[in-house]
Amino acid sequence: MDSIHYELGRHRAEKFRRGSLALRLLGTCAVLILALQLGACSGEPGSSGGSGGSGATVPPAVVPDIGCTPNWPRRDSPRAQTSEELKYVDLIVACVNDSTGSVSLTNKSDMVWAFYSDSAVNVSQEAAELKVKEFHALASAGMYAYTFMAPSETISVDSPPASFEWVIHPDLSLAWMTNDFVLKQVGKKTPSALRSALTSGSAVRQAVWDCTKAVYDLALQVPRVLSPQYDPAELIKQGLGIATSSGKCGSSWAAAEKEAAAVAAPLPSFVQMGEEARNALKGSGELAEKSGSLLKGVVALEKSVCKASTRC
Repeated sequence: MDSIHYELGRHRAEKFRRGSLALRLLGTCAVLILALQLGACSGEPGSSGGSGGSGATVPPAVVPDIGCTPNWPRRDSPRAQTSEELKYVDLIVACVNDSTGSVSLTNKSDMVWAFYSDSAVNVSQEAAELKVKEFHALASAGMYAYTFMAPSETISVDSPPASFEWVIHPDLSLAWMTNDFVLKQVGKKTPSALRSALTSGSAVRQAVWDCTKAVYDLALQVPRVLSPQYDPAELIKQGLGIATSSGKCGSSWAAAEKEAAAVAAPLPSFVQMGEEARNALKGSGELAEKSGSLLKGVVALEKSVCKASTRC
């Protein structure tokens, strides 16, 4: 098990800040409320054969619920604060260890969830794909220094659920969908190009980072999340620079093309990548659907957003 420990950010709105360690949170709050009641479990004492034998109680083996593991065997359902939140919160698989009070969470949604607590809470990464680990590295290098859970990731929190909160983070979610899309473009021609994108020190990796962060930074400049200016699809288009073929993303991509060609791991050109992005932002395209889902979530969860953000 690859265990990585994180520091939780403070959850109170007045403590959210932009700085070298943490960028301002834009999120929709969904307080994790898990019932920690252990159901009664009983078994008949066994008895040994023969005269004078004595019975012995054997504890029943713990059979994990579907989606859970022996370390966190009991499945529980996170409860949303509002009915509008339910379709988002319901995509988090929560499993509890009633003996320790710890909880395991697996993110089955397309959103990134950030975690907050007023006290020290130990969070460990239990399972994650390589691209998830790379996204954590990118975030900690200049986007967001505190704990979050990316799509497909499993984490464990070694603390009672009532001691922390978890929230959808729109800006990280936007960065995730951008990063995922760019990585797909990198891997279209050769597998070695994708490996290079996940390898420290390569120009291809730097291009993926620069393009992802450009979208994230642009989103932070929108003064109000709950406004027409906060348009995820438009932010992706502008952040990638596909309309003008300029900006940090474009220049980094040009450098990556040269490096990739030199090692026989060609990348799609920036023009090709831009065309793919434009198509993905149309109609039922991948980025159009994900951008629309994110925007609808932010609008539907306005009350929660405004509890955590000063940008309402």
